[in-house]
Amino acid sequence: MDVSQTLPPKLERFWRTDDGMTAVERAEAYGIDVTRFENNLRLTPVQRLEQNDRVLDEAEKLASEFVNECGRRSIEPPEVLQLVIDALITAKRAMGRPRDLHAVLELEAIREKLHGPR
Repeated sequence: MDVSQTLPPKLERFWRTDDGMTAVERAEAYGIDVTRFENNLRLTPVQRLEQNDRVLDEAEKLASEFVNECGRRSIEPPEVLQLVIDALITAKRAMGRPRDLHAVLELEAIREKLHGPR
């Protein structure tokens, strides 16, 4: 049995490739915004890593400033800070480079100082 026979008629046209449309055109027709994907495809792997580093560095900077501000005001950081720190740890571990793994240790120390050991 052809897989397209089991698809709803609305989706069948996206399964078939003989419609003369490219994959990008089909994605756009389906309502998917592919501009970021296209922009990332134009980047070299090194440029993509540099872009990821900039985003992670900015997030670390914001988290650090937030922690410092909470210390100055003697207030307990909200749960959102925990989520930010956890997200940074996950992202840095995924990068796997020595400097990222070092940052993971620092972020875990910050998390432990703020919320106690896990």
